Amino acid sequence: MTISTTKIALSIILIGLSGCASIPSNTEVREQAMEGLPELPDSFNEISSDLKSAPVGWIAAIEDEVLSKLVNEAIDNNPDLMAAQSQVLRAAALAREAGAALSPQIALGSEYETIGEIDESQQTEVINSINISWEIDLWSRLSTQREAALRGYEAVEADYRGYRNLLAASVARAYFVSIEATRQLLIAETLVSSLEEIERIVALRASQGFASERDTALARADLATAQSRLVEVTAASSDALRALEAMIGRYPNAETEISAALPLLPPMPSTGIPSDLLERRPDLVAAERRVAYALGSLEVARVARLPSLVFTAQVSETPSILSGFLDPDSTIAYTSTNLLAPIFTGGALSARVEAAEADVLGALALYRSTAINAFTEVEITLNQTAAVQDRIVRIEVAETQSARAFELARLSYQAGEIGLLEVLIQQQRLLQSQSELVSLERNNLTLYIDLCLALGGDWNSS
Repeated sequence: MTISTTKIALSIILIGLSGCASIPSNTEVREQAMEGLPELPDSFNEISSDLKSAPVGWIAAIEDEVLSKLVNEAIDNNPDLMAAQSQVLRAAALAREAGAALSPQIALGSEYETIGEIDESQQTEVINSINISWEIDLWSRLSTQREAALRGYEAVEADYRGYRNLLAASVARAYFVSIEATRQLLIAETLVSSLEEIERIVALRASQGFASERDTALARADLATAQSRLVEVTAASSDALRALEAMIGRYPNAETEISAALPLLPPMPSTGIPSDLLERRPDLVAAERRVAYALGSLEVARVARLPSLVFTAQVSETPSILSGFLDPDSTIAYTSTNLLAPIFTGGALSARVEAAEADVLGALALYRSTAINAFTEVEITLNQTAAVQDRIVRIEVAETQSARAFELARLSYQAGEIGLLEVLIQQQRLLQSQSELVSLERNNLTLYIDLCLALGGDWNSS
């Protein structure tokens, strides 16, 4: 490279530094992405103004050792999570690849050359060379491309964290459903046993002329219905276990041991303020990083229309079999500096910019959609949680009173004071309240998981 060429190249670099591309900071990206969000109501901030801590460790907070082991097993063995992890590794590799363009590229070469006339003896030589190529980062195109790739990696990594949280939540939900199914099975078995006893008493009373044919038919019909329900609940219990086993990577044979009762509900997590939510929900973090990636790609597309400067060099042997590689007397060095400015590309570069602009619009729209969905999930889950907890209080009263009414009706029937139909009605009420209470307790735990997930908490944090 001559002195004049060097001066020209340095001048171009200095000019480029004054107008280089860059990606906005995460705060700037978030502010730009939030511009299209609807105005948040004061009620959201009032409810959560002093509740700023993110929900963490929500699986451990349930204090069910079996559940914690199942979740960890799922994290280790779930094939879908493994596939998501491979995407993180791929994105990391692509980010490193983008960063490699900033460094000089060095390659070794060998050239086979035949020396001599056709009719005479010929000699074949191997000419070794070192080739160096380095594109100067004019306009910060290469560094912006690397930063955009890093934002893309961060988006994929956030997706992975979100999927881990979702998998942990899904295992917990399936675990609660399995326990509920087991408890519903116990209720169904209790009902069958009770109806078998009633059918026995009715048959005995009928043989003594104290029970009507109608009572006998009712007892047998209700017993058959309860037995059918027992078959249904038994199958549902097995299916719930199989779904849980498939989720954690086991063979679905419905043999996994689970707890006999639903765990106690931990204290509900604090909701946090909207800004906290935007910063810690993995799907929102991923959407924000994709906005940054799109903005970076747009800058790269824009500066691609500007000149590029590439420095190349080659050091090779002279074609002599007596020379040694890199021997000063037998080595030739070539250097060149190429300044390339696109003049006509058939509109390809402009089209690339337009496509990148469309990607920015799409990324912004996706972020806003994700944010609105996040707020919606929090609001709906909080509303459902309050409703379920209120219903639990009322159903507990109904269950207690139904149990008392059924016992009194059973004793009255044995004493001949009332008919069998009233006993069966009281029994159905008791069954309904017991079954609904189990479902509500399971639903309450599920809503706890849903709220932790909606608030972006990490299931495994301490």
